[in-house]
Amino acid sequence: MARFKHEVFGYVLDRLHTHIKSLYLYHGYTRLARAIVPAGTNYLELTFCNMDYAKQWDCAEEQLDGVNVEVPWLYRHFAHSWNHIACDSEHKRIYQRIYMK
Repeated sequence: MARFKHEVFGYVLDRLHTHIKSLYLYHGYTRLARAIVPAGTNYLELTFCNMDYAKQWDCAEEQLDGVNVEVPWLYRHFAHSWNHIACDSEHKRIYQRIYMK
């Protein structure tokens, strides 16, 4: 989940995966999570297959493969650009883009 978090941060900050419309996390043939910014919106929607994976997202620190130090690689930029907003689903997380003036 930590690597997926890094990839999602890069995706919404337009630093990684700029040519795709959504990111998915699979374990075998099972989809665990999907991250998408629907066209024409300022929202990041994360959908998890169950509440346990949503909680893993909440607790996970951003991490890169092969790097054994805890460094918030893109988290600071993400935190300055996106706010978590309330959602009525326990297996969803929604963030709204912040526009600085």
